[in-house]
Amino acid sequence: MRLTIILVIALLSLASKCKEEPEGLTRVDYDQTFTLAPGESVALNGNDNLGFRFDAITAESRCPKGVTCVRAGEVKFRVTMADGTGKEIEHPASARKSTTFSIGDGTLVEVRSVDPYPTSEGGRIPNEDYRLVAVFKK
Repeated sequence: MRLTIILVIALLSLASKCKEEPEGLTRVDYDQTFTLAPGESVALNGNDNLGFRFDAITAESRCPKGVTCVRAGEVKFRVTMADGTGKEIEHPASARKSTTFSIGDGTLVEVRSVDPYPTSEGGRIPNEDYRLVAVFKK
C-alpha cells in the first residue's frame, strides 16, 4: 500500500512538471504586442503549432541615426517555426510599415521593429541586446 501511494505521488509530480511552460516561451492572443530576445519563443494561446523562436540577427546594415547614407539598409533575422523549419526575414530600415511573414493557418506575424536601432556612436550591437517587437494578425 505504501509503495502504491509513493508511486501515485511520483506520477502526479511528474504530470505537473509536464504542464509547465518551456523556459523563454510567451503565449499571446491575436493583436497583442510581444517582445522577444534572441532564443525566446512565442505561441498563440491555444495553438502551439502557431508560433516561432527568434533565433538571432543574421545581418545588420541599417544606416545609423545621425549618419547620412546612400542607402537606408536593413536588418535580417532568423526564426524557427513551431514545425522546426527556419526562415530568414528582412526588415528594411526605410519601411514605413511593418514587415510581415506567415506562420501558417492564415496567421501572420507583423514585425513592428527590431531594436535597438544603430547609432553612429553606439558601435556594434551584441546579438543578445536585440529585441523583436511584433504581433500576430489573422
